[in-house]
Amino acid sequence: MEVEVPRLMYREGIPGMSVAIIVDGAVRWVRGFGVTDRLGRLPVTPDTMFSLQSCSKTFTATAVMLAVQEGFLDLDLPIAAYLPDFTVLSRFDEHPERTITMRHLLSHRAGFTHEAPVGNNYERDTAGSSFEAHIASIGRTWLRFPVGQRYAYSNLGADLAGHILQTVSGMPFAEYVKEKLFRPLGMTQSSFDHEAVRAAHDRAIGHDVFVEAAGGDVPLVVPMIPAGGLYASVRDVARFICFHINKGVVEGRTLLARKYLEDMVSIPWPLPGQRAGYALGVATDLQRHTLRCNHGGGGFGFLSDMIWYPELGLGIAVLTNSSNHRLQWRYANQVLDRLLELPENASRVLRAVESEEPTLQVSQAVRPSDRLVGHYVGRMPDAVHVQRHGGGLGIRYLHSRKPLPLFFSTTDHAYVKSAGSIIRYRFDTDGNGAPARVVCLNNGTVYDYNDGPHDRPGPGIREWRSYTGTYLARGLGWTPLIARVCRRNGHLYLRLQVSASGLALKLSEHGSGLFFTSSGEAVDFGKDAVVFAGVTFARIGCGTQPRQWMLLAKVSLGLWLGRAWRGMAWWSGRRHVRPGRSTSRTV
Repeated sequence: MEVEVPRLMYREGIPGMSVAIIVDGAVRWVRGFGVTDRLGRLPVTPDTMFSLQSCSKTFTATAVMLAVQEGFLDLDLPIAAYLPDFTVLSRFDEHPERTITMRHLLSHRAGFTHEAPVGNNYERDTAGSSFEAHIASIGRTWLRFPVGQRYAYSNLGADLAGHILQTVSGMPFAEYVKEKLFRPLGMTQSSFDHEAVRAAHDRAIGHDVFVEAAGGDVPLVVPMIPAGGLYASVRDVARFICFHINKGVVEGRTLLARKYLEDMVSIPWPLPGQRAGYALGVATDLQRHTLRCNHGGGGFGFLSDMIWYPELGLGIAVLTNSSNHRLQWRYANQVLDRLLELPENASRVLRAVESEEPTLQVSQAVRPSDRLVGHYVGRMPDAVHVQRHGGGLGIRYLHSRKPLPLFFSTTDHAYVKSAGSIIRYRFDTDGNGAPARVVCLNNGTVYDYNDGPHDRPGPGIREWRSYTGTYLARGLGWTPLIARVCRRNGHLYLRLQVSASGLALKLSEHGSGLFFTSSGEAVDFGKDAVVFAGVTFARIGCGTQPRQWMLLAKVSLGLWLGRAWRGMAWWSGRRHVRPGRSTSRTV
C-alpha cells in the first residue's frame, strides 16, 4: 500500500490522502500521503485534519445517543417538546413539528428537503451565515413528504438534531461533542468548532475543479455544522470506528451502552424484506451476509469514507482533499475485500446456506401494465426509466445504456438480477391505476413517477409563460446549477442542466407562483429568481449584466469539465453504483 496509494493519487489528481485500517477492533495501520494543498506547503500525516463533510452525521448521531443515555433527549418525543417555537411548511399536516421526532431526524424520515435557504451548498457567501441563521431558515422550507412516510436524505435533519442537542444540554454543540465524545475517545485532532479549525496548523485545504473553473474559492467552514462541519484526522476517525466496533467500550470502560449502538444500526420502520438502508446516522447493508456499516461525505473540496464490519472487527477510513475523483468508495472496499479473503477472516464470514433465488417466483400469467412505462425520479439527479423490453418491461438506471429485464411475480412486485444481486421492486399506483412510484425493497429508495407516454396534456395556463427562462445557482459545495424552466405538453417543467439524466421535472401548481415537482420539492417563483429545493436561482435574461454572462460562461466550463471527467471515469470502469445493490454509500 505504501506504493499503491501514491500511484492512485497521481492517477486521480489527489493532492493529499490519509488511510487507516482497523483489524480486530484496533488500529493496525495508519498513514498520510501527499500534501495539504497543491502548493505542497505541508506533508499530510496521520494527524492532519480533513473536512469529513457528511461523515459528520455519524458523529452527530453518536453524540445524540450519548444525550439519550444521559436522559436529556428522547428519540421518540416530538421535537415540539424541545423547540416549542419551531415550525416548518407542509402540505400534509398543519403542525408537522408535533409529529417529527429525533428518530425521524437522524434517519432522514422527517420529510425535509436537502438544503436550507441560508447556509447551503449553493450559497455564495457561507462564511457570512451563522448556524443560528441556518437553523432559523429551515422554517421557510416545505416538507417533501408526510412525516415518517419514507427515507429522504437531508442535511436539515442532522442540523436540527444538533441544534436540539445544544438547546437541551445548555452547551454549544461543538463543545458538547468535544467533552462527551472526542475527549473520552482521545480524539485530539477533531473539532466542530469553526475557530478551532481556523487555528489548526496541520489542516488540509479542499480542492474542487468546478469551484476553481467558476472563479470561486472553496470555503473553509460552512454553517451546516452537525450535518457536515467536522474536521478530523484519520487517526481520530479510526479511534471512532474502533469505538463502534468495540460496542461502546473505551479502554475497558463503557462510554455508550450497547443497546444505543444497536439502535444506531437498526433501520427504523423497514419495508418487508428490506435488508439495507439508512439507520440513525449510519448507512447499513449486508455484504457477504455480514453487517456492513458506513458513511461517506463529499463537497467543498473533500471526499471521505468510513466503513466497518462490527461482527468481524474490520474497518477502514479514507480521507482526501479533492472532490473530483471516484477513488474513495471503490478503494476502501477493495482493501476490506482483501482482508476478508485472509484465512483468519474468511472463516468468520457468515455464508448463506442456500441461494435466495429459489425463493423468487415468476408468474408467466402476470402481464405488467403498460402504464408503468415512464421516468421516475429520486434524490436529484438520481432517476430510473421503466421501458418496454423483450416483450415485457425493463428498468434502466441513471448511468446505464441498456435496461435490465423486470421479472414480475404479481402485478405490482418485480425483481431484476444485477451483478449477482437480486433487486426487488414494488410498483405503487394511485386510486385511478396511474403509476405513482417505484420502491426498491432492498434499501427503501423511492422513485416518484415524473412523466411518461400515457400522460394527458396539461392545462397550459398562459400565465406560466412568465416563469420560463434560464436560472443560475452559483454553487460552492457541489457543481454550480443551471435550471431551465419550459412548457411542454401543457405542463411546466424544470430541467437541471447538471443532471446526468437530462431529466426535466414536471411541476404541479399549488398556489400563485408556488409549484411542487413530482419528487415533492418546492419551486417558488419570484420576480427575478426561483427558489428550488431551498436553493435560490437567479434569472439569466436579456437584461443580464456582462459579469453575469461571464459567470454563466465559467459555470458552463465547469459543467463541461465535469462531463469530461465523468466520461473518463466511465471509460476507465468507474461507474456509479446502481440502485439496490449492496453498496449504500451516503453523501
